[in-house]
Amino acid sequence: MHPQLTHVNLISGSLGSGKTTLIRHLLSQKPGDERWTLLVNEFGVMGIDGGILSGHHNVQVVELPGGCICCSAQNELKQSLQQTLDATEYPHRILIEPTGLGEPDVIYDTLLSLKAANRICLQTFFAVIDSAATRIDDLSTYTIQQNLLNMADVILLNKQDLAQPEQIAKLQAHCRNLYPPKDPILCNHAEVDQRLIDLPTTTPVIQETGFKTILHHTDHNRHMTPPQQDEVTFSHIDFGVQVKTMHKREQGILSLGYEFDEKLTFDWQALQRLFESLPKLTGLVKIQRAKGLFKVGKPWMLFQWSQHHVSREYIAYRRESRFELLIKEESAFNLEAFEQELKNCIRQP
Repeated sequence: MHPQLTHVNLISGSLGSGKTTLIRHLLSQKPGDERWTLLVNEFGVMGIDGGILSGHHNVQVVELPGGCICCSAQNELKQSLQQTLDATEYPHRILIEPTGLGEPDVIYDTLLSLKAANRICLQTFFAVIDSAATRIDDLSTYTIQQNLLNMADVILLNKQDLAQPEQIAKLQAHCRNLYPPKDPILCNHAEVDQRLIDLPTTTPVIQETGFKTILHHTDHNRHMTPPQQDEVTFSHIDFGVQVKTMHKREQGILSLGYEFDEKLTFDWQALQRLFESLPKLTGLVKIQRAKGLFKVGKPWMLFQWSQHHVSREYIAYRRESRFELLIKEESAFNLEAFEQELKNCIRQP
């Protein structure tokens, strides 16, 4: 018998909206005696967010990279959830972070189809929106965006400091015109009141006595472009050490991943220059996201590029250095120049 229920929250949003930042904020206020499990599903092939979120007391991070848990990796999600709930020390709370392409209603159905569904309590579903980058037309046009907002209990209009007042007003009006209407929360760096995590979910999924929701699901594959299978040629440059490279194409986005030998050390100032020069190195193609976890001596640093802004910070992650770049179009991408600059960031022994 499990004497207490495991609370489950969903943290959804588009690429670069601030989902991982929100989770880090929630983790910073986690009660010390509670056990939490994070299920992180990344769009990219490398898996960076799991490393960013690691290192917290009583927190288990389960990475589900390389496939969307709403379709191709749905069985992996279900299996991971079931194993987590069947564990002797099952968690007090599970946070699920799907990719920016995930459909939350499908995830809710997966939760309620579990054999252990009677041991979970569904709580706040967060939808994180990049206030500066989100187009109003997209919210009305794309099924994924409609699904995201309609299923949300709390809508965060993140990065409000980067958005024009007119843009904020339009986003607020759009959310208030939803049915039922929702009053979004304005924030920067996804900093919100911790108490929001404990709201009972109001989505239709809990209004049914069975395991089916009253929502009509769209075919997730219907609005996905088939992955392209042509190869990407890596390692034009001799890094001088073993470097693991991975890539995939999905929905017109190319994901490039690099994993370096754990003995390597990087120059943080060179990394800063690399991230700042990414638009030039990628031939001015549209960058979706760039993240990297790097050993820069005794400390480790997290570097991120989003919406032409570069950030860096110390992080508790302690494994191999890794880097991932997501770009919209690869036709103008100068891979050789990029890899040469990446190599130049490695400190020579």
